[in-house]
Amino acid sequence: MWSTRDAWREFHAETAPHVPPDALRERYKIEPDEELNGYELLEAAARKRGFLVSRGEYDIERMANTLLNEYHDGKLGRLTLETPDE
Repeated sequence: MWSTRDAWREFHAETAPHVPPDALRERYKIEPDEELNGYELLEAAARKRGFLVSRGEYDIERMANTLLNEYHDGKLGRLTLETPDE
């Protein structure tokens, strides 16, 4: 059974490089930084969305689900994951 963490790992490894940085800026109001890992990007987006759980911790799983759903729904723009044959 797939978990949100597995889905995020796959999204981050396969899809995230194709997401235009402008989409992250506009949709999540975060500044993409190549030095941030996937977890840190999710935490920044959760902070901007106000996905607070308790004691200053952010709901990373909720943010991961939100991002994956918005990706699936096309809210991050049109993305092509296939590369043309050479």
